[in-house]
Amino acid sequence: MVFRIAGPAGAGLYPSTTDFVERLFGSQGAFALVPTFTQNASRFDVTELPTSMSSDARPVVQDDVLRVSAISVDHGDVPALAYRVEHGGHSLVVSGDLASRNDNLVKLAAGADLLVYDTAVLDPPGSSEALYELHTTPQRIGEVAALAQVPSLLLSHLTGRVQDHSSEVMHSVQAGFKGETRFAHDCMTIELERQ
Repeated sequence: MVFRIAGPAGAGLYPSTTDFVERLFGSQGAFALVPTFTQNASRFDVTELPTSMSSDARPVVQDDVLRVSAISVDHGDVPALAYRVEHGGHSLVVSGDLASRNDNLVKLAAGADLLVYDTAVLDPPGSSEALYELHTTPQRIGEVAALAQVPSLLLSHLTGRVQDHSSEVMHSVQAGFKGETRFAHDCMTIELERQ
């Protein structure tokens, strides 16, 4: 069985995706036994993606039915990526954690059917200052979604403070974005259809 894994190159204290997989499943890894199971012998096909903010989106998977691409996003000193998945004429973009100080997510999400966005902080001064280096404010989420011209936005990675102030968060996002906006919840299912 082959597991295809794509993730960021390492930086500073953060290991590369190759090193991370080796630390888990390599001969000295925490789960070194997994690749040796005879019934389901496993192999890991790892692709490392650039984490430079100036890098363009890069294809991760491209075949007749599925296309996955990724771009580097800003999450403090943590190497982070956002992903776009295209299948059956529809597209979904998942931001991951990011501060959205640049327009990399705008480029990746342009025209997608659905943008799933990290929503972990309130607009200033509602969250701790350190969190604003790592996460996007609701106001900026609305701006990015509008610039990307997506019809639908799903607010995810919700913290307790965001949930406690959900109406304020929604109001702030919708000040800049007029498309459909929803909060994610466990076991949620969304049909991707152009509106």
